Amino acid sequence: MTSAAGSLPSGRRRSRFPLLRLSFFLLSSAAAAWAVEVGPASVAGWRVALVGKRIGNGATFDASALAPLLDLKGVNILQSPCTGDVQQGALFIAARLAELALNVGEFAELDGRLEKVETLARETLVCSPHNSFAWFALYWSQGRRVGFTRRTLDYLDMSYRMGPREGWISVRRNPQAMLVYRQLSPELKARLVEEWRLLLEARLFQPAALALAQIPEGDRQTLFDQRARLDSNLWALFSDFLDLQGIDILLPDAPERRRTPWRAG
Repeated sequence: MTSAAGSLPSGRRRSRFPLLRLSFFLLSSAAAAWAVEVGPASVAGWRVALVGKRIGNGATFDASALAPLLDLKGVNILQSPCTGDVQQGALFIAARLAELALNVGEFAELDGRLEKVETLARETLVCSPHNSFAWFALYWSQGRRVGFTRRTLDYLDMSYRMGPREGWISVRRNPQAMLVYRQLSPELKARLVEEWRLLLEARLFQPAALALAQIPEGDRQTLFDQRARLDSNLWALFSDFLDLQGIDILLPDAPERRRTPWRAG
């Protein structure tokens, strides 16, 4: 699927960070034999489901590998209105294609790809209204297309209600949600902050770092306040991770960073 969410204490530097990217298959001879038996439409659907699952687990593919799979969706891949694995796989592939277009600046294609994500997300929700990722995909795609309106933010709220502690969704959702932190309700802000702390507790430092960089500087203290609920060693490790990634956000109460030769000065 294409798809793919306080003030700094004095002396802290402005963020400088690298692009962090939110995150094929080989058919065995046995699978090939199965393919002959079940027919091309079923094989195409199986491939969409498999590739989508791998994207959901963090695998990356380029657009040239993904686009043909998504195009097949219109050729009788779905043999019934609701085919969960295939539907979810197509949504992941569409989201990844939209993310790739956004990352490389292919804006001529971006709107169509985002619209595809939105369409697939809505189709998924008709069949599975509790699908937290589909609600998030709807928030992300519509927010990018028409802006983060009240209705768009309601989709984000539904994602948190349906799946408040799903790690594979959190790593994508938390950084994207931090972008609109000031537009959220107090309840939703609290969910974001808790989710960010849970990312740190799970040592998922990359999405936590991106989320920290995305939240408005004037609101970072809200995240820094989570320090009291974290192990001091974990806070120090996260500080070291920020340094290694070249992210110049200093964490309060973290040990002083040791300057490495390539970062001296």
